[in-house]
Amino acid sequence: ADIHPDSQETGDSLLQLGALIFRGSETAADAAEKERIIEEAMQVWDEFATVSPDHPKASDIAFVVAENEYRKAEEVARQAVDAKTKQQKEEIKERARDLYRQAIPKYERMLNTFGDTPKGIRALYKLGWIYYSLEDQPQAAAEVFNKYSILESNPEYSEDRLQAKF
Repeated sequence: ADIHPDSQETGDSLLQLGALIFRGSETAADAAEKERIIEEAMQVWDEFATVSPDHPKASDIAFVVAENEYRKAEEVARQAVDAKTKQQKEEIKERARDLYRQAIPKYERMLNTFGDTPKGIRALYKLGWIYYSLEDQPQAAAEVFNKYSILESNPEYSEDRLQAKF
């Protein structure tokens, strides 16, 4: 990617490499190994979305990368339910908030680069939930949810659209 960043073949190669790495996660020996392999695939796909934003699959792959960051935050956030003490719960919630913050640039890239695609519009919904989960950005959450409710036209997401309005 560094040698020929403008070549169509660079994008295609990164896309395929990411897919090969990701498929390797299916046969990982344990959860930690699976997560390591997935993270490696996401790094390659992140590079793909950066160097080949005009590729037909770029918005889908960039969304997968963003969703992976969201997934990691959600997994940690769910652990707070099982915390034994209030302090443990707050520590877990803070770790989840840090992970949500790490996801923000991935969703912002979706808006800035792929905002007119279905995945770009869907990124608004996820970004709204991130801002809502951070608890210190209610205005940003409201603005993003409002924009999403205006732009989303896919009937599959009609409940999400309605939820975003309120």
